[in-house]
Amino acid sequence: DPLRPHEYRPDIDGLRAIAVVSVVLYHLIGSWLPGGYLGVDIFFVISGYLITGFVLDQQRTGTFNLGTFYARRIRRIIPACAAIVAFSLVAGAILLFPDDYVALANSAANQQLMVSNVFFWKTLDYFGSAGEFKPLLHTWSLAVEEQFYLGYPLLLAVLAWTPRRMAATILSILLVGSLALSEWGVADHRDATFFLLPTRAWELLLGGMLWYLPGRFVPAFATAEIAGISGLVMILVAAFRFHAQSRFPGVAALLPCGGAALLIAANTRRLTLVGRSLAFEPVVFVGLLSYSLYLWHWPVLAFARHRYYGCFSPWTAAQALLLSLPIAWLSWRYLETPLRQSVGWARPRWVLCGIITTIPILLVSSFLVIRSDGLPERCTQSVRDIL
Repeated sequence: DPLRPHEYRPDIDGLRAIAVVSVVLYHLIGSWLPGGYLGVDIFFVISGYLITGFVLDQQRTGTFNLGTFYARRIRRIIPACAAIVAFSLVAGAILLFPDDYVALANSAANQQLMVSNVFFWKTLDYFGSAGEFKPLLHTWSLAVEEQFYLGYPLLLAVLAWTPRRMAATILSILLVGSLALSEWGVADHRDATFFLLPTRAWELLLGGMLWYLPGRFVPAFATAEIAGISGLVMILVAAFRFHAQSRFPGVAALLPCGGAALLIAANTRRLTLVGRSLAFEPVVFVGLLSYSLYLWHWPVLAFARHRYYGCFSPWTAAQALLLSLPIAWLSWRYLETPLRQSVGWARPRWVLCGIITTIPILLVSSFLVIRSDGLPERCTQSVRDIL
């Protein structure tokens, strides 16, 4: 029988590993994997699949509660993200010139308000060199997910009162509409298409729609093997053939997103050959670290670029990555895992108190940096004269 939504699937953690390794390699040295940025799109498909399954399963058993859903999302996303914002503000006070520190504080405030994707859309080109120096640039994808999940569970709650076929039709129309908007916008409004929710929503909906396909699209054995291999090939082709100048996202994003969806669907009944490879324990471990590694690798790289500006070599980049690995492990072990299991200090009431306290502190800190013009007194008078 097909797996239930609450059942653990190690192959999906393996797919997360592919996604995060793609992103990290792209950020490390883009020429190695010029289309590695598509790892974010894979994350979107996985997230849409898992969250939709969770909501539908709870609706089926009559246990779905919006408050509980949002609480789980908050515990999953916000604490770890708040940690990297706090780290960035402290590191910025040490390493950044005043103007750069003001820009960081602006991005930190927008991240806390869940609109960092809008902020970066208005202020820079993701594929431009300036983005390499923005420690919180990568939080744009978190903002897209946060905005999506503000309304998506409400939509699923309404669709629960309709026949399943009608619900699938409505979601399909939204998916196609978002994809069409993405394809239209990628030509003349690429930055908006890249960063904003309306042109990215179809990727999350694609994962969610797997739960509405007839019979949960559980293919026969031979078909599943072909689908698994095809999905992996689609992702690899996109990762190696796409580049910064590619017409992306738009319809082109169907290649990696469709590949991710095929891999998820192919391994629904039993693990295929590719699925067993994804479920290999070391690969799964990287997948378990994926969220923390995604969060921490980019600020470390960005600050290293500031520190070694003009002398930033592949060796320096590799050192920055090696530094981010133990930090990511610590974040996963002592922040993510307790929050997911709701044990000890990570019990819901303590998490809520922490969030209520932390977010205002980070917002006020960001505001003070902005109001003080980046704390120029940190620099000597001669440096200020040069600036």
